[in-house]
Amino acid sequence: MTIDKIPMMFQAQIKERCQLQYAGNSKVVEQWTEEWTSGVEPRDTQLESSNRLQKRSFKISWRFVTNGGQDDGIIRPVIGKYGLPYYPGSSMKGAFCQACTKEQLKTYKLNKDADHPSLLRFHGGYPINSDWKEGLIDLTHPQQNFQVGTDEGGHSAKVLVSLYQPEIEFCISAVYPNKPENIDWEEIWAIWKKALGQGIGCRVSAGYGQSNELFEEIEDEILYRTCLHGQGAAAKLLDGKKTPEFRPNIFRAGIRGHALRIFGGLNQSKAEIIVDELFGGIHGPEGAEVGWLRMSFYPESDEWQDTNLPEGSPDQHLAYDVAGQLVWTLAKSHYEIEKGNKIEVRELEERRKSALKKLIQKLTEFAMVLGGFGKSWRRADHQKFHPDYKKNRIGCHWEWLHAGDNPISDESQTIKDLGAEVSKFLAEVQEVAKEWMKLKDIPVIAPPSKPSESVTKPAQKSRPSSSSSSPSRLIRRPRPVPKNTQSQTSSGQLWREAWRSDNVEVWGRIGKNDRNSWVIPWLHDRRNAQQPKNQNHGQSRTPTSTVMSRGARPGDKPKPEQSIYKSDLTGQLNQIGRLWHRMYPLDSGKYLELITIFHQNCEVCENFLEWLKSQRSNPNSFQKLWPVE
Repeated sequence: MTIDKIPMMFQAQIKERCQLQYAGNSKVVEQWTEEWTSGVEPRDTQLESSNRLQKRSFKISWRFVTNGGQDDGIIRPVIGKYGLPYYPGSSMKGAFCQACTKEQLKTYKLNKDADHPSLLRFHGGYPINSDWKEGLIDLTHPQQNFQVGTDEGGHSAKVLVSLYQPEIEFCISAVYPNKPENIDWEEIWAIWKKALGQGIGCRVSAGYGQSNELFEEIEDEILYRTCLHGQGAAAKLLDGKKTPEFRPNIFRAGIRGHALRIFGGLNQSKAEIIVDELFGGIHGPEGAEVGWLRMSFYPESDEWQDTNLPEGSPDQHLAYDVAGQLVWTLAKSHYEIEKGNKIEVRELEERRKSALKKLIQKLTEFAMVLGGFGKSWRRADHQKFHPDYKKNRIGCHWEWLHAGDNPISDESQTIKDLGAEVSKFLAEVQEVAKEWMKLKDIPVIAPPSKPSESVTKPAQKSRPSSSSSSPSRLIRRPRPVPKNTQSQTSSGQLWREAWRSDNVEVWGRIGKNDRNSWVIPWLHDRRNAQQPKNQNHGQSRTPTSTVMSRGARPGDKPKPEQSIYKSDLTGQLNQIGRLWHRMYPLDSGKYLELITIFHQNCEVCENFLEWLKSQRSNPNSFQKLWPVE
């Protein structure tokens, strides 16, 4: 028999056979799923519900998978009888026990006592509709070092196989020595609903395996909740069609990344350990660990595609427009400490729980104030703020649905007062992070003052006069980055986006409406014929390769000559830039236009900051908000 006649499922996970996990070879995983689903047989006669056995079905809100562990390097479902994806009874029992109180564990004899076997049997779950066969090809894209640290490459998307919004029937039976009518099935199913509310299967902390219908079952575990509305470019799956999908795990990924930035600025050597303990990961003392925090997103509607785009728009079926409730819950209620040669298990104290609440709230607010979530979160949504831009979607835009959740007060309309609000908020974020580190006995350590030798130091030149009419310094175009010039985040090098006062600056101005962004035209080469002319503000305000061609006057708008398009400051394909841009909405209908610049060891960034400083005499221009001078 030739190799091409052997089903993919029975081929080895090696080169030239069946390497499912590689995103670049989507035909392999497409063939694998097609062969699998075409061979599934209908289930035979099923057990009927009775006093001793009951079945109930529940719909998973987004995606669901329990890793079969049978293929190296890829997560894919357990496959049971008839080829159906299967949620094992052992996994079901574990989730049920986690949702039980101590009294309930005792009542149902679930305490692993060999002399007293459990009174309940868990038969697992199967999808009951055939639509589980659709949308199986999923993806995961770890890129922590590329986004935050010092690694300039080495990241790629990986394939996984999961079920999209399946309806699953679960079965539980009881073995009672007394009369079966004494079984409290309502309590048993209430416990299982709580387990489903917490999430089942793997990747639960990223939003998998949860049911929106059972949100009320986890009310007592909620640390923080807020209601958000956002729009932007949807992710594309790794199937042959590149199917777009709104993925709720963008919230966890974004906030986890910001946690790494904040803690990386306070103690870089311990930051990954702290963040893994919070969100789950592999850098803990014992290797892989479950984090304290679990994320859920409850959308107002199952329809996520942006229906307000014009017919023929390149983003017509690729953009999301969603609103919903983002909820962070406690994923575990105990922790372990070493006592001599023993491990002691302790319940989470109220002070730690309180610190967790404040921490996840501030991290969520940090993400909302300075950026957003999902693809291209470092940029404001061009569709909203520059609608004549006709290329592929760039940026995203997120807003609070409840004014009380907004950490930036809008009572003052001056950039000075709003700047004070932003500065106060950013200081609070760092203080909350320090409080958590103190509870963990982790010191705040100042970063080494010596910059990495692999990064070009900024040229030490005098600051140009604002009245100068001649170029004084050039913004250089990006240079090729040698491979491995920057190592993994565990090295001694300073992280590119560590949140430190010597590494990052935040600047802001007030935009009078959603057509008044100054930065978006700067991000594009105005000589490109496909770029639109600026609306409502005359000539382009694009930063020049020179610092400034002339001085700014009160009420004037900067009119430099050239762009920073694809510079080291703004980045390009496979290169992370040093600039975040956000149009933060104010209650007045105006916008606080914010730019965040990570400038250390980047000559282009230092030059750009000098240019911004030269414009501060213009009251409409950007002003420095953080760190406070």
